[in-house]
Amino acid sequence: MDKDQRLLLRGCTDFYKGTAIIKGRLPTSRPYCQYCVPWCKHNFGLERAECLLTGELLLDYKKSIGNECPFKWEGGNNFE
Repeated sequence: MDKDQRLLLRGCTDFYKGTAIIKGRLPTSRPYCQYCVPWCKHNFGLERAECLLTGELLLDYKKSIGNECPFKWEGGNNFE
């Protein structure tokens, strides 16, 4: 269930949608979600994290970029 659906369940029927422009940085030697501060929230005690921008559960956040990453990184999102 996405955020719009949750709002509808609470009785909200009309709302504005918008787009935000934010900046992020990743080290070139380790372009992984765990270094995307403050947007990557590590769940202590579990080997996973959550992207605070998309809500995506990040199982391999120490070695990859999430599939729903909203950033358009210079040079593209493929860091292979």
